[in-house]
Amino acid sequence: MDYKPNPELEKLKAEKEKNEKEIEQLDHKITRLENRQKYLEDGERKRRTHRLCTIAGTLESIAPEIKELEITEVMELLEHIFYKEEIQKLVHRMKINHDSRLRRAKEG
Repeated sequence: MDYKPNPELEKLKAEKEKNEKEIEQLDHKITRLENRQKYLEDGERKRRTHRLCTIAGTLESIAPEIKELEITEVMELLEHIFYKEEIQKLVHRMKINHDSRLRRAKEG
């Protein structure tokens, strides 16, 4: 009696191998995308840290006395300044101008 491979079984084995390879490729793609996301998030965090340090450095250069204040005292000072209606309007106007410049730069 000769053994004859079941064509349906062979077809299923081939399909299984194909699907396993595809799963492996997709797992690799997921890993690459997660690594890319982490890279971009780390870069964003570094840019934010740099920006905050630049702002704090500018603040200290304008008012050197704040170097000796506690963080809570600096926060209290900034809250006092930024709660003034005149300052809020100025910040709002500056933000509008900034957004407008960005829009023009993108268009032109």
